[in-house]
Amino acid sequence: MRRRFPRSQTGFSLIEVVVALAIVALMLGAIYQVSNGAVRSTVRTDNYLRALAMAQSRLAEASAMPALKVGTVLGSADGVTWSRSIKPLAAPPPTPDTRLYQVSVTATRSGSKVMLETLVIAEVPRE
Repeated sequence: MRRRFPRSQTGFSLIEVVVALAIVALMLGAIYQVSNGAVRSTVRTDNYLRALAMAQSRLAEASAMPALKVGTVLGSADGVTWSRSIKPLAAPPPTPDTRLYQVSVTATRSGSKVMLETLVIAEVPRE
């Protein structure tokens, strides 16, 4: 013999379905916002790391030069704009034929800006 349930207990009511859909919609909205924030953060980090790599590269390039030219050099590569400034440092020279220089590099990509500085000992340029 089959047992019969009253009509009000045989399934989900329309209100229950609407409430369940509203809860699912809220959860999907929250998941979307979290994933969108993660994507923005990843893009921002990528821009910063590319600018940092360019700044480090330009700093290493200056450190490898046997004689440095005082002044500022501007450039752009791979979506990164950069400037390298070389100034003689007002300090006693380490040896008679060398000089101490301050090398500053600024690199920018899509709003991410990196500034690096170092001191370099280089030969005095021959004139």
